[in-house]
Amino acid sequence: MMYRYWGSGQWRDVPRDPIVTPLLAGILFPGGLLGFGGAAGLTIFGVSAGTILTGAVLAGTFAISAINKPKLGAGIGDAVGINAPESRGNVQQSAPIERWIYGRVRAGGAVFIIDDSKPPYLYLGLLLSGRQINAIRGVHISVNDIALSSFAFDQPVFPLAIDGQTYVSGGDNRLTMSFGAGLPTQGIDPILHADFPNLAASYRQRGIARAVFKFKYGVSPEDFQALWGTGVSIPNPLLDIEGAPLYDPRDPSQFYPTDWRDADEVAEAMATWKYRRNGVDVGRTASLVQADYLGHPQAVNYPAGRIRWDEIGRGAEWDEEPVANKDGTSRPRNTIDGVVTMDQSPRTIMEAMLTANQGYLVQDRGRGWTQPLRPRKPVLTIDDDLLLGGFDFDFDRAKTDLVNEVTARFSSSDREYQDIDGPTLVREDLIASDGEKITHPIRLPFHSDYRAVAQTQKQYLETTRLKRSLTCNIKIKALGDDIAAGACVQVWSTVYPKLNGLYDVATIGIPDDFSGLQVSLKECAPNIPIAWDPAVDEPDFTLPPLNVS
Repeated sequence: MMYRYWGSGQWRDVPRDPIVTPLLAGILFPGGLLGFGGAAGLTIFGVSAGTILTGAVLAGTFAISAINKPKLGAGIGDAVGINAPESRGNVQQSAPIERWIYGRVRAGGAVFIIDDSKPPYLYLGLLLSGRQINAIRGVHISVNDIALSSFAFDQPVFPLAIDGQTYVSGGDNRLTMSFGAGLPTQGIDPILHADFPNLAASYRQRGIARAVFKFKYGVSPEDFQALWGTGVSIPNPLLDIEGAPLYDPRDPSQFYPTDWRDADEVAEAMATWKYRRNGVDVGRTASLVQADYLGHPQAVNYPAGRIRWDEIGRGAEWDEEPVANKDGTSRPRNTIDGVVTMDQSPRTIMEAMLTANQGYLVQDRGRGWTQPLRPRKPVLTIDDDLLLGGFDFDFDRAKTDLVNEVTARFSSSDREYQDIDGPTLVREDLIASDGEKITHPIRLPFHSDYRAVAQTQKQYLETTRLKRSLTCNIKIKALGDDIAAGACVQVWSTVYPKLNGLYDVATIGIPDDFSGLQVSLKECAPNIPIAWDPAVDEPDFTLPPLNVS
């Protein structure tokens, strides 16, 4: 099937794939990915207007701009709603919105039971995630951090009886908890089963991670407030959660379903997935999270057999590489920690996920994958012999597209995953050359470490300063497995030396006259992903005080 859209004064046809529309960012959103129409350019005869695209990318730099761009009439961008604090709190709704948890998150859930018919107890049940979770690592109520005596799914869990533990006093336990991982075979909650024998055994919340709390009222108003919080009638627990186990193509013991409509095959496949492998929290690895969302039928729904898992595996290796911090510790290069809700568009969520590793969403010749920003060698040199006919070349950008100061908001793991203002990156040299300060405020929805925020700010600013883009036709003999959307190529022309440099392939296709290949290229710099010296680049940043209101 073909997808038809209007552009450059005529109708254009491209193959209609499940994800083709969000991938054509450089065409459908002028000034986005490709950045054409800048302040300066050169056209030599021009290129063929009609092209059947075989490959295209949506880039992470464009994704940051897209989700933070103010929307008409709203004054805010989509980033405000992605992994927002309100999506991580407790809610009481007749039809709660499904949400998934990835990585490490402090979150509550949607109330599915609340009962005070058995004094002195109050029962509260929360639906945490519409996907299986890996573990509960902590519980927090009001200003109290609760140490657990032990942890296991589907059995009662109690506070540890230690000095200062508010919830155990004189041998009297005033809090009982139980947690369900969200397995498809999940049984009825043990607390509810024991205390509410009339509940049907089918009351199991299968496939949904849950938490149940049995609170014992305090002996006085003052005691109640010490236990459950000031000014509340119902306790408001939050949990430190390790989110969904993910498919990792590097692990031969795991497999991915070939047909999501086959419930048995899906359950068997997902039972092999892991959150932690060889000591690495692969459930946080940005490329694996992106691939999970790309292929899931409730998300992007990219066909299972057409995902390039070899590329996903290479991206995961890069994302998991340790990056040095100034204090001598290290962190994984690119992670995703957060909550996504099913009322948000898959495109918006995928754009937000791409900001985690400044990545690309690539479709090429009917195959799709995500690709982090990482150093790559050029797979092809486009010289004068390969150039075919005319070309369009932009070698400058409008001042409105430039950035010389970047501010950020993110969800800090050191501040209980509250949204806070992050560091500010200021380039005084660029301010001087631009003649004014040009500030871009951004929100990075899935970052949880200010040092990762600072590194992304640096990559984002430096990538936006790359000014050149080129659209040209090249001889068909250049077509091969290596020349694909998302690849790096070198242009080397003695006739037009201003073109020379390294470029990312943004789109590749066959002109409608079949005269060769048409490629759209965006300037790249291989050093940007690795240009990070913590002694120089990591800011001295003081986290704001924790908001306990």
